[in-house]
Amino acid sequence: MTPTQLSTKLKATPLSEAENTRLYRAISWLKSAEKQEDNLDLKFISLWIAFNACNIMQLLVPIIIDIMLENSQHVWGEITYPVVI
Repeated sequence: MTPTQLSTKLKATPLSEAENTRLYRAISWLKSAEKQEDNLDLKFISLWIAFNACNIMQLLVPIIIDIMLENSQHVWGEITYPVVI
């Protein structure tokens, strides 16, 4: 899912002004990360800032789960399980 598609999906979700500002900033950093194909360090930092800009994970987790379920054929990465020792 592209930042534009994510932005469209999130605009359909009722949010407060503060939440909208956080998401706008996060999506801007996500767009910046997409442009950093040649610089993986800068891409990682941009993604990290985008993640931290949200600071509203209680809202985003259900949306992200919905997006992943709606796009179940997409490869979201290797499945890993936490190891508890």
